[in-house]
Amino acid sequence: TTAAAAAAFEGTELQHPPKYLCDTCERLLTEPGLALPTSDLIRSLEGFDQAASAFKQGRSALAACQDLGACPRHLQHHFGAPKSPLNLRVTRGLGSKGYDRVRISVISNASQPVQDPLFTYSKQFAHRWTGHWLSSALVQVPTGRPHTLTIAGVNITINIPAENSGSRGIVIADPCFSSRWVGCTHGSSFKTFERLTTLLNLAMESGELDYWMILGDNFYDRTGEITSQFFDALSLTTLSKISAAVAGNHDFWVRGAPFLQAKEDQFGNGFLQYYPQDTTASKNDSHFIDLSVNPDKFDLPPSQNFVWYNKIGNVAYIGYSGAHTLLEATPEFEAACAWVEQSQPAAVFVVGHWNSEDLGCKHDMSVPHAWEQIKKFPGCDKLGNKLKYTMGHTHCNEVTQTVDGLATGFMVAGQGMSGCTNFGIPVVDSHNGTLKVLYYPIADSKTDVYDELHKCWSEKSPLQCTHLAKTWLQQPIA
Repeated sequence: TTAAAAAAFEGTELQHPPKYLCDTCERLLTEPGLALPTSDLIRSLEGFDQAASAFKQGRSALAACQDLGACPRHLQHHFGAPKSPLNLRVTRGLGSKGYDRVRISVISNASQPVQDPLFTYSKQFAHRWTGHWLSSALVQVPTGRPHTLTIAGVNITINIPAENSGSRGIVIADPCFSSRWVGCTHGSSFKTFERLTTLLNLAMESGELDYWMILGDNFYDRTGEITSQFFDALSLTTLSKISAAVAGNHDFWVRGAPFLQAKEDQFGNGFLQYYPQDTTASKNDSHFIDLSVNPDKFDLPPSQNFVWYNKIGNVAYIGYSGAHTLLEATPEFEAACAWVEQSQPAAVFVVGHWNSEDLGCKHDMSVPHAWEQIKKFPGCDKLGNKLKYTMGHTHCNEVTQTVDGLATGFMVAGQGMSGCTNFGIPVVDSHNGTLKVLYYPIADSKTDVYDELHKCWSEKSPLQCTHLAKTWLQQPIA
Protein backbone atom coordinates (compact mmCIF):
# COMPACT_ATOMS: atom_id res chain seq x y z
CA THR A 1 0.00 0.00 0.00
CA THR A 2 2.81 2.41 0.88
CA ALA A 3 4.58 1.71 -2.41
CA ALA A 4 1.35 2.24 -4.34
CA ALA A 5 0.68 5.51 -2.52
CA ALA A 6 4.22 6.69 -3.15
CA ALA A 7 3.98 5.77 -6.81
CA ALA A 8 0.72 7.66 -7.13
CA PHE A 9 2.28 10.67 -5.40
CA GLU A 10 5.33 10.77 -7.61
CA GLY A 11 3.08 10.33 -10.61
CA THR A 12 1.22 13.56 -9.85
CA GLU A 13 4.15 15.66 -11.01
CA LEU A 14 6.40 13.09 -12.64
CA GLN A 15 9.20 14.94 -14.29
CA HIS A 16 11.98 13.86 -16.60
CA PRO A 17 14.04 13.25 -14.54
CA PRO A 18 11.73 12.43 -11.60
CA LYS A 19 11.47 14.98 -8.81
CA TYR A 20 13.40 12.84 -6.28
CA LEU A 21 16.06 11.56 -8.67
CA CYS A 22 19.08 12.66 -6.63
CA ASP A 23 17.86 11.39 -3.26
CA THR A 24 16.67 8.10 -4.77
CA CYS A 25 19.99 7.55 -6.56
CA GLU A 26 21.95 8.03 -3.34
CA ARG A 27 19.65 5.68 -1.44
CA LEU A 28 19.96 2.99 -4.10
CA LEU A 29 23.74 3.13 -3.84
CA THR A 30 23.79 3.03 -0.04
CA GLU A 31 20.90 0.53 0.27
CA PRO A 32 21.16 -1.66 -2.87
CA GLY A 33 18.10 -3.80 -2.09
CA LEU A 34 15.80 -0.85 -1.57
CA ALA A 35 12.55 -0.86 -3.54
CA LEU A 36 11.32 2.62 -4.43
CA PRO A 37 8.77 3.72 -7.06
CA THR A 38 11.50 5.01 -9.39
CA SER A 39 14.16 2.40 -8.55
CA ASP A 40 13.93 0.61 -11.90
CA LEU A 41 14.05 3.89 -13.80
CA ILE A 42 17.25 4.99 -12.06
CA ARG A 43 18.89 1.56 -12.28
CA SER A 44 18.21 1.64 -16.02
CA LEU A 45 20.10 4.92 -16.49
CA GLU A 46 23.18 4.53 -18.64
CA GLY A 47 26.16 4.54 -16.34
CA PHE A 48 24.38 3.37 -13.18
CA ASP A 49 26.53 0.25 -12.90
CA GLN A 50 29.67 2.39 -13.17
CA ALA A 51 28.32 4.73 -10.48
CA ALA A 52 27.61 1.77 -8.19
CA SER A 53 31.11 0.46 -8.79
CA ALA A 54 32.66 3.85 -8.07
CA PHE A 55 30.70 4.04 -4.82
CA LYS A 56 31.97 0.61 -3.76
CA GLN A 57 35.50 1.81 -4.46
CA GLY A 58 35.13 4.76 -2.08
CA ARG A 59 33.51 7.55 -4.09
CA SER A 60 30.73 9.26 -2.12
CA ALA A 61 27.16 8.45 -3.08
CA LEU A 62 26.54 12.11 -3.94
CA ALA A 63 29.61 12.35 -6.18
CA ALA A 64 28.76 9.06 -7.91
CA CYS A 65 25.22 10.26 -8.55
CA GLN A 66 26.55 13.58 -9.83
CA ASP A 67 28.76 11.66 -12.26
CA LEU A 68 25.65 9.78 -13.35
CA GLY A 69 23.76 13.03 -13.86
CA ALA A 70 21.17 12.13 -11.24
CA CYS A 71 22.25 14.87 -8.81
CA PRO A 72 22.93 18.51 -9.62
CA ARG A 73 26.61 19.16 -10.21
CA HIS A 74 26.54 22.66 -8.75
CA LEU A 75 25.14 22.81 -5.22
CA GLN A 76 26.65 26.14 -4.21
CA HIS A 77 24.51 29.20 -4.90
CA HIS A 78 25.96 31.79 -2.54
CA PHE A 79 29.68 32.43 -2.78
CA GLY A 80 31.89 34.28 -0.35
CA ALA A 81 31.14 35.45 3.16
CA PRO A 82 27.58 36.01 4.38
CA LYS A 83 26.25 39.50 3.59
CA SER A 84 25.30 40.03 7.23
CA PRO A 85 27.71 39.81 10.18
CA LEU A 86 24.95 38.02 12.14
CA ASN A 87 22.41 35.45 11.01
CA LEU A 88 19.69 37.39 12.80
CA ARG A 89 15.99 36.73 13.36
CA VAL A 90 13.50 39.31 14.58
CA THR A 91 10.05 37.86 15.22
CA ARG A 92 7.00 39.22 16.99
CA GLY A 93 6.29 38.21 20.56
CA LEU A 94 3.17 36.13 21.08
CA GLY A 95 0.28 38.57 20.89
CA SER A 96 -0.93 37.96 24.43
CA LYS A 97 2.45 39.04 25.84
CA GLY A 98 2.11 42.63 24.70
CA TYR A 99 2.63 44.56 21.46
CA ASP A 100 6.08 45.81 22.44
CA ARG A 101 7.62 42.33 22.71
CA VAL A 102 9.90 40.89 20.06
CA ARG A 103 11.98 37.74 19.99
CA ILE A 104 15.54 38.42 18.90
CA SER A 105 17.62 35.40 17.89
CA VAL A 106 20.93 34.63 16.24
CA ILE A 107 21.84 31.41 14.42
CA SER A 108 25.55 30.63 14.50
CA ASN A 109 27.99 27.79 14.05
CA ALA A 110 27.86 25.33 16.94
CA SER A 111 31.67 25.31 17.08
CA GLN A 112 31.76 29.12 17.51
CA PRO A 113 28.42 30.17 19.00
CA VAL A 114 27.53 33.84 19.24
CA GLN A 115 27.40 34.84 22.90
CA ASP A 116 25.77 37.95 24.35
CA PRO A 117 24.27 38.85 27.77
CA LEU A 118 21.00 39.64 26.01
CA PHE A 119 20.21 35.98 25.37
CA THR A 120 18.26 33.87 27.84
CA TYR A 121 18.36 30.78 25.62
CA SER A 122 21.66 29.58 24.17
CA LYS A 123 21.94 25.99 22.97
CA GLN A 124 23.17 23.79 20.18
CA PHE A 125 20.39 22.70 17.83
CA ALA A 126 18.75 19.56 19.16
CA HIS A 127 18.01 16.43 17.11
CA ARG A 128 18.60 17.89 13.61
CA TRP A 129 20.82 20.48 11.93
CA THR A 130 23.09 20.14 14.97
CA GLY A 131 25.94 22.06 13.37
CA HIS A 132 24.00 25.21 14.30
CA TRP A 133 23.61 27.06 17.59
CA LEU A 134 20.53 29.07 18.61
CA SER A 135 20.75 32.11 20.88
CA SER A 136 17.47 33.88 21.67
CA ALA A 137 15.63 36.22 24.00
CA LEU A 138 12.22 37.87 24.27
CA VAL A 139 12.79 41.59 24.74
CA GLN A 140 10.74 44.75 25.16
CA VAL A 141 11.36 47.45 22.57
CA PRO A 142 9.87 50.85 21.79
CA THR A 143 7.54 50.84 18.79
CA GLY A 144 6.79 53.35 16.08
CA ARG A 145 10.43 54.44 15.77
CA PRO A 146 13.83 52.85 15.08
CA HIS A 147 15.51 51.24 18.07
CA THR A 148 19.19 50.28 18.05
CA LEU A 149 20.80 47.64 20.23
CA THR A 150 24.16 45.91 20.12
CA ILE A 151 24.58 42.14 19.88
CA ALA A 152 28.07 40.64 19.99
CA GLY A 153 29.50 44.01 18.97
CA VAL A 154 27.14 44.48 16.01
CA ASN A 155 24.64 47.35 16.00
CA ILE A 156 21.13 46.19 15.11
CA THR A 157 18.34 48.61 14.23
CA ILE A 158 14.79 47.33 14.70
CA ASN A 159 11.73 49.29 13.66
CA ILE A 160 8.39 47.85 14.79
CA PRO A 161 5.42 49.79 13.34
CA ALA A 162 3.35 51.63 15.93
CA GLU A 163 0.38 49.58 17.08
CA ASN A 164 -2.66 50.05 14.82
CA SER A 165 -0.64 51.93 12.20
CA GLY A 166 -0.34 50.63 8.65
CA SER A 167 2.27 48.03 7.76
CA ARG A 168 3.67 46.35 4.65
CA GLY A 169 5.20 42.97 4.09
CA ILE A 170 6.15 40.31 1.56
CA VAL A 171 4.50 36.90 1.91
CA ILE A 172 5.66 33.92 -0.17
CA ALA A 173 5.56 30.13 0.08
CA ASP A 174 7.37 27.10 -1.34
CA PRO A 175 10.56 28.88 -2.46
CA CYS A 176 13.08 26.61 -4.19
CA PHE A 177 16.36 27.04 -5.99
CA SER A 178 18.15 23.72 -5.50
CA SER A 179 17.34 20.20 -6.71
CA ARG A 180 19.51 18.59 -4.04
CA TRP A 181 16.55 16.83 -2.36
CA VAL A 182 13.53 17.72 -4.50
CA GLY A 183 13.53 18.70 -8.16
CA CYS A 184 13.21 22.49 -8.38
CA THR A 185 11.70 22.64 -11.85
CA HIS A 186 12.04 26.35 -12.59
CA GLY A 187 14.83 27.29 -10.19
CA SER A 188 17.39 27.73 -12.95
CA SER A 189 15.16 29.23 -15.65
CA PHE A 190 13.53 31.70 -13.24
CA LYS A 191 16.85 32.30 -11.40
CA THR A 192 14.96 32.11 -8.13
CA PHE A 193 17.96 32.28 -5.81
CA GLU A 194 19.45 35.42 -7.30
CA ARG A 195 16.13 37.13 -7.85
CA LEU A 196 14.41 36.35 -4.55
CA THR A 197 17.39 37.40 -2.45
CA THR A 198 18.02 40.53 -4.52
CA LEU A 199 14.40 41.71 -4.47
CA LEU A 200 13.97 40.88 -0.79
CA ASN A 201 17.05 42.93 0.06
CA LEU A 202 15.93 45.82 -2.14
CA ALA A 203 12.43 45.84 -0.64
CA MET A 204 13.59 45.74 2.97
CA GLU A 205 16.38 48.26 2.43
CA SER A 206 13.92 50.71 0.82
CA GLY A 207 12.47 51.42 4.28
CA GLU A 208 8.94 50.95 2.93
CA LEU A 209 8.38 47.38 4.10
CA ASP A 210 8.25 46.06 7.65
CA TYR A 211 8.24 42.27 7.41
CA TRP A 212 8.55 39.15 5.29
CA MET A 213 7.13 35.63 5.65
CA ILE A 214 7.56 32.16 4.17
CA LEU A 215 4.53 29.89 4.38
CA GLY A 216 6.05 26.44 4.29
CA ASP A 217 8.28 24.15 2.22
CA ASN A 218 11.11 26.43 3.17
CA PHE A 219 13.69 25.65 0.45
CA TYR A 220 12.95 21.88 0.45
CA ASP A 221 15.82 21.20 2.79
CA ARG A 222 16.66 18.09 4.81
CA THR A 223 20.01 19.12 6.32
CA GLY A 224 19.97 22.92 6.57
CA GLU A 225 22.69 23.52 3.99
CA ILE A 226 20.34 24.90 1.32
CA THR A 227 18.56 27.15 3.80
CA SER A 228 21.86 28.55 5.08
CA GLN A 229 22.87 29.63 1.58
CA PHE A 230 19.69 31.67 1.17
CA PHE A 231 20.14 33.43 4.50
CA ASP A 232 23.83 34.06 3.73
CA ALA A 233 22.65 36.19 0.80
CA LEU A 234 20.43 38.44 2.94
CA SER A 235 21.64 41.78 4.26
CA LEU A 236 21.65 42.78 7.93
CA THR A 237 18.87 45.26 7.15
CA THR A 238 16.70 42.46 5.73
CA LEU A 239 17.43 40.19 8.69
CA SER A 240 16.61 43.06 11.07
CA LYS A 241 13.06 43.25 9.73
CA ILE A 242 10.26 41.21 11.26
CA SER A 243 10.11 37.71 9.79
CA ALA A 244 7.77 34.77 10.26
CA ALA A 245 7.34 31.25 8.90
CA VAL A 246 5.09 28.23 9.01
CA ALA A 247 6.06 24.64 8.29
CA GLY A 248 4.98 22.74 5.18
CA ASN A 249 4.98 19.06 4.33
CA HIS A 250 8.56 19.16 3.01
CA ASP A 251 9.71 20.74 6.29
CA PHE A 252 8.62 17.58 8.08
CA TRP A 253 9.42 14.96 5.41
CA VAL A 254 11.72 16.15 2.63
CA ARG A 255 10.08 13.85 0.08
CA GLY A 256 6.80 15.50 0.96
CA ALA A 257 4.62 12.99 2.81
CA PRO A 258 4.64 10.65 5.84
CA PHE A 259 4.56 7.56 3.63
CA LEU A 260 7.82 8.73 2.03
CA GLN A 261 9.56 9.55 5.30
CA ALA A 262 13.14 8.61 6.06
CA LYS A 263 15.02 8.54 9.33
CA GLU A 264 17.19 11.44 8.14
CA ASP A 265 14.22 13.80 7.74
CA GLN A 266 14.08 16.81 10.02
CA PHE A 267 10.44 16.27 11.13
CA GLY A 268 10.14 20.01 11.72
CA ASN A 269 13.03 20.18 14.20
CA GLY A 270 15.45 22.05 11.96
CA PHE A 271 12.63 24.41 11.01
CA LEU A 272 11.70 25.21 14.63
CA GLN A 273 15.24 26.20 15.55
CA TYR A 274 16.27 27.94 12.32
CA TYR A 275 13.07 30.03 12.32
CA PRO A 276 12.76 30.70 16.08
CA GLN A 277 9.39 32.25 16.86
CA ASP A 278 7.40 33.09 19.96
CA THR A 279 4.75 30.40 19.72
CA THR A 280 2.15 29.13 22.15
CA ALA A 281 4.81 26.68 23.39
CA SER A 282 6.77 29.58 24.90
CA LYS A 283 5.67 29.01 28.50
CA ASN A 284 8.76 30.82 29.70
CA ASP A 285 11.53 32.61 27.92
CA SER A 286 14.27 30.08 28.63
CA HIS A 287 12.22 27.14 27.31
CA PHE A 288 10.36 28.71 24.42
CA ILE A 289 10.63 25.61 22.18
CA ASP A 290 9.45 22.14 23.19
CA LEU A 291 12.04 19.75 21.78
CA SER A 292 11.11 16.85 24.04
CA VAL A 293 9.96 14.57 21.20
CA ASN A 294 12.63 12.39 19.62
CA PRO A 295 12.36 12.52 15.79
CA ASP A 296 14.35 9.28 15.51
CA LYS A 297 11.03 7.61 16.31
CA PHE A 298 9.45 9.41 13.32
CA ASP A 299 7.33 11.62 15.60
CA LEU A 300 6.68 15.35 15.19
CA PRO A 301 7.25 18.05 17.80
CA PRO A 302 4.13 19.15 19.73
CA SER A 303 1.60 21.29 17.89
CA GLN A 304 2.10 24.31 20.17
CA ASN A 305 5.57 24.83 18.68
CA PHE A 306 3.97 25.79 15.38
CA VAL A 307 1.03 27.98 16.49
CA TRP A 308 1.61 31.71 16.85
CA TYR A 309 -0.43 34.89 16.69
CA ASN A 310 0.64 38.51 16.74
CA LYS A 311 0.06 41.89 15.23
CA ILE A 312 2.20 44.01 12.91
CA GLY A 313 0.81 47.53 12.96
CA ASN A 314 -2.91 47.10 12.35
CA VAL A 315 -2.83 43.60 10.81
CA ALA A 316 -2.85 40.38 12.83
CA TYR A 317 -1.57 36.98 11.74
CA ILE A 318 -2.45 33.54 13.06
CA GLY A 319 0.03 30.85 11.98
CA TYR A 320 -0.23 27.09 12.52
CA SER A 321 0.79 23.61 11.31
CA GLY A 322 -1.53 21.47 9.20
CA ALA A 323 0.47 18.36 10.12
CA HIS A 324 -1.17 18.40 13.56
CA THR A 325 -4.80 17.76 14.43
CA LEU A 326 -7.62 20.22 14.85
CA LEU A 327 -8.13 18.84 18.35
CA GLU A 328 -4.57 19.86 19.23
CA ALA A 329 -4.89 23.28 17.62
CA THR A 330 -8.37 24.26 18.83
CA PRO A 331 -7.33 25.61 22.27
CA GLU A 332 -4.64 27.70 20.59
CA PHE A 333 -7.08 28.98 17.96
CA GLU A 334 -9.54 29.93 20.69
CA ALA A 335 -6.81 31.78 22.58
CA ALA A 336 -5.79 33.56 19.39
CA CYS A 337 -9.34 34.72 18.72
CA ALA A 338 -9.78 35.87 22.33
CA TRP A 339 -6.63 37.94 21.86
CA VAL A 340 -7.97 39.28 18.53
CA GLU A 341 -11.10 40.50 20.31
CA GLN A 342 -8.97 42.32 22.86
CA SER A 343 -6.38 43.63 20.37
CA GLN A 344 -8.83 44.85 17.71
CA PRO A 345 -6.69 44.60 14.56
CA ALA A 346 -8.10 46.14 11.38
CA ALA A 347 -7.67 42.82 9.52
CA VAL A 348 -6.57 39.25 10.32
CA PHE A 349 -4.81 36.69 8.13
CA VAL A 350 -4.81 32.97 8.89
CA VAL A 351 -1.55 31.67 7.43
CA GLY A 352 -0.57 28.05 6.92
CA HIS A 353 0.79 25.80 4.23
CA TRP A 354 -1.60 23.19 2.86
CA ASN A 355 -4.45 24.23 0.57
CA SER A 356 -5.85 20.68 0.57
CA GLU A 357 -5.98 17.68 2.87
CA ASP A 358 -3.19 15.58 1.42
CA LEU A 359 0.48 14.71 1.89
CA GLY A 360 0.42 14.79 5.68
CA CYS A 361 -2.28 17.38 6.26
CA LYS A 362 -4.72 16.33 8.97
CA HIS A 363 -8.51 16.43 8.58
CA ASP A 364 -9.91 19.99 8.63
CA MET A 365 -6.40 21.45 8.85
CA SER A 366 -5.90 22.73 5.31
CA VAL A 367 -5.85 26.52 5.40
CA PRO A 368 -9.35 27.00 3.90
CA HIS A 369 -10.76 24.50 6.41
CA ALA A 370 -8.87 26.02 9.35
CA TRP A 371 -10.13 29.46 8.30
CA GLU A 372 -13.68 28.09 8.34
CA GLN A 373 -13.13 26.77 11.88
CA ILE A 374 -11.38 29.89 13.19
CA LYS A 375 -14.07 32.28 12.03
CA LYS A 376 -16.54 30.50 14.35
CA PHE A 377 -14.57 31.17 17.54
CA PRO A 378 -15.50 34.14 19.78
CA GLY A 379 -13.37 37.11 18.86
CA CYS A 380 -13.00 36.02 15.24
CA ASP A 381 -16.70 35.45 14.62
CA LYS A 382 -17.44 39.13 14.06
CA LEU A 383 -14.59 39.91 11.68
CA GLY A 384 -16.59 39.15 8.55
CA ASN A 385 -14.62 39.91 5.42
CA LYS A 386 -11.70 41.25 7.42
CA LEU A 387 -10.64 37.67 8.16
CA LYS A 388 -8.49 36.47 5.26
CA TYR A 389 -6.20 33.52 4.63
CA THR A 390 -2.95 32.91 2.76
CA MET A 391 -1.31 29.58 1.92
CA GLY A 392 1.12 27.66 -0.26
CA HIS A 393 1.46 23.96 -1.23
CA THR A 394 0.02 24.07 -4.77
CA HIS A 395 2.64 26.01 -6.68
CA CYS A 396 0.67 28.97 -7.95
CA ASN A 397 0.31 32.67 -7.26
CA GLU A 398 -3.37 33.55 -7.40
CA VAL A 399 -6.52 34.57 -5.58
CA THR A 400 -8.27 31.35 -4.58
CA GLN A 401 -11.50 32.59 -2.99
CA THR A 402 -13.66 35.69 -3.04
CA VAL A 403 -16.45 36.60 -0.64
CA ASP A 404 -18.95 39.31 -1.60
CA GLY A 405 -16.72 40.29 -4.49
CA LEU A 406 -13.62 40.75 -2.33
CA ALA A 407 -10.56 38.51 -2.42
CA THR A 408 -10.40 36.42 0.76
CA GLY A 409 -8.05 33.50 0.04
CA PHE A 410 -4.60 33.83 -1.50
CA MET A 411 -2.04 31.33 -2.76
CA VAL A 412 1.57 32.55 -2.92
CA ALA A 413 3.53 29.40 -3.79
CA GLY A 414 4.73 30.22 -7.32
CA GLN A 415 8.39 30.45 -6.32
CA GLY A 416 10.19 27.96 -8.56
CA MET A 417 8.42 24.61 -8.25
CA SER A 418 6.31 23.06 -11.00
CA GLY A 419 2.64 23.99 -11.03
CA CYS A 420 1.15 27.09 -12.60
CA THR A 421 4.60 28.16 -13.84
CA ASN A 422 4.33 31.66 -12.45
CA PHE A 423 6.81 33.47 -10.26
CA GLY A 424 6.29 36.73 -8.42
CA ILE A 425 6.25 38.70 -5.16
CA PRO A 426 2.99 39.37 -3.23
CA VAL A 427 2.95 42.41 -0.92
CA VAL A 428 0.38 43.03 1.84
CA ASP A 429 -0.21 46.75 2.55
CA SER A 430 -2.57 48.06 5.26
CA HIS A 431 -1.80 51.79 5.14
CA ASN A 432 -4.32 54.62 4.76
CA GLY A 433 -7.35 52.67 5.97
CA THR A 434 -7.13 50.25 3.06
CA LEU A 435 -6.02 46.62 2.91
CA LYS A 436 -4.23 45.95 -0.34
CA VAL A 437 -2.59 42.82 -1.69
CA LEU A 438 -0.37 43.65 -4.66
CA TYR A 439 1.27 41.01 -6.82
CA TYR A 440 4.49 41.86 -8.66
CA PRO A 441 4.94 39.30 -11.49
CA ILE A 442 8.50 38.29 -12.29
CA ALA A 443 8.19 35.48 -14.84
CA ASP A 444 5.91 32.82 -16.24
CA SER A 445 6.02 30.33 -19.09
CA LYS A 446 5.88 33.09 -21.70
CA THR A 447 7.29 36.29 -20.24
CA ASP A 448 10.09 37.48 -17.97
CA VAL A 449 9.86 41.02 -16.59
CA TYR A 450 12.51 40.75 -13.89
CA ASP A 451 14.85 43.31 -15.44
CA GLU A 452 12.11 45.96 -15.54
CA LEU A 453 11.02 45.22 -11.97
CA HIS A 454 14.59 45.18 -10.67
CA LYS A 455 15.40 48.46 -12.39
CA CYS A 456 12.34 50.17 -10.92
CA TRP A 457 12.87 48.84 -7.38
CA SER A 458 16.58 49.74 -7.57
CA GLU A 459 16.17 53.26 -8.93
CA LYS A 460 12.95 54.08 -7.10
CA SER A 461 11.25 51.78 -4.57
CA PRO A 462 8.47 49.17 -4.47
CA LEU A 463 5.85 51.81 -3.64
CA GLN A 464 6.86 53.85 -6.66
CA CYS A 465 6.56 50.80 -8.91
CA THR A 466 2.98 49.75 -8.29
CA HIS A 467 2.27 50.19 -12.01
CA LEU A 468 4.16 46.91 -12.40
CA ALA A 469 1.89 45.13 -9.92
CA LYS A 470 -1.50 43.48 -10.19
CA THR A 471 -4.03 44.43 -7.52
CA TRP A 472 -5.43 41.28 -5.94
CA LEU A 473 -7.29 43.14 -3.20
CA GLN A 474 -8.19 46.71 -2.32
CA GLN A 475 -10.58 46.84 0.62
CA PRO A 476 -11.42 49.61 3.12
CA ILE A 477 -10.64 48.52 6.68
CA ALA A 478 -10.84 51.81 8.62
